[in-house]
Amino acid sequence: MNTQLQFQDSPSSQSFFLKLFTGMGTCVAPVIGGMLCSPAETWPSVFENTLFDSNPFFLPCAVVGSWGVITSLVMLVILEEPVTTDDVDSSSKGVTKSAPASAHERAAVAHLYRSRLMKRERR
Repeated sequence: MNTQLQFQDSPSSQSFFLKLFTGMGTCVAPVIGGMLCSPAETWPSVFENTLFDSNPFFLPCAVVGSWGVITSLVMLVILEEPVTTDDVDSSSKGVTKSAPASAHERAAVAHLYRSRLMKRERR
């Protein structure tokens, strides 16, 4: 699916946003987790004598877990399935018909595999 999304309109802008948001999440997530740990000590008027007294790391874990669930639900609703019903052969129980990929997609995937193999051989 990533290959199908990446090569549609402008691959450079889509790759840029993927890398941007991955980097932002890597930098921001530990800060948010640090701010939310031990909420009973940080905000005693709100979280005193609650579950967070005995479990100081429950709030950051709950936020991260709910973030994953929410983003999965949003992706389920918003993203379209790249395989349409016209591409599915009804006699093969959901197996898609083999549609030839474009030359650009085949070249990009081949380049990706070659570069990964070369990196492995260097190790």
